[in-house]
Amino acid sequence: MSAIPRQRTSSSWLTTACTSPSGLARGTSPATRTSLFLHDAVGLRLHGDDKLKPFWLSFPRMRESSSCPGDCNRYTDRMKIMICAQGGGLKKSYNKMAQDEYCRRLEHYCELSVIDSASRQLANYARFEEGARVLLDPRGQEITSHELSERLQDLMNMGTRKLSFFIGGAEGFNPTLQTYIEQNVGVRPLSPGTSILSFGKLTLPHELARVILLEQLYRAFSILKGEPYDK
Repeated sequence: MSAIPRQRTSSSWLTTACTSPSGLARGTSPATRTSLFLHDAVGLRLHGDDKLKPFWLSFPRMRESSSCPGDCNRYTDRMKIMICAQGGGLKKSYNKMAQDEYCRRLEHYCELSVIDSASRQLANYARFEEGARVLLDPRGQEITSHELSERLQDLMNMGTRKLSFFIGGAEGFNPTLQTYIEQNVGVRPLSPGTSILSFGKLTLPHELARVILLEQLYRAFSILKGEPYDK
């Protein structure tokens, strides 16, 4: 590829170079053309060696949703999601395999962390962690998978970039959080602040509840992306 003339760095020229075959030498890839346009769009210019600073150093990691509620052509930052479960980790190998699989899949959509915590530490997280906090409890409200995806998008639209879910142990949450749940049981699930979410009136093993949550998060993001997982 021939060198780009140093004096021709105006926005209009770069736009032409990205859209016209004559703007750059033959064989220039579409990715190169797009990179040149993005560099100029954020005010970057050629360095002394006629090389452009890689645009991914100047942009946060983003995703584009081709099929989502509202403005479907916008970009949104990756959300940070934490799942905090009471106890010492998963004991059943099949639950561990399922957790690992959905964690691997969710890496494409969000920054995910799954931690195991003692009861008192979990109570502190649930009350004081920044962003939106969701406690899983049968007294909470039930929502569909599509409602979950819409509320994830709502949180991102409002600028909430941290979402935390909390799962109690085999005996549920400690007394401190039981009172806290009663105070927030009427809040719309996945609202900013604290809310309570229920997976229904069925009693589930707390290990399985973690796997179901991971699967539903993966389903919700696949809905936002217009992917065929949800049928």
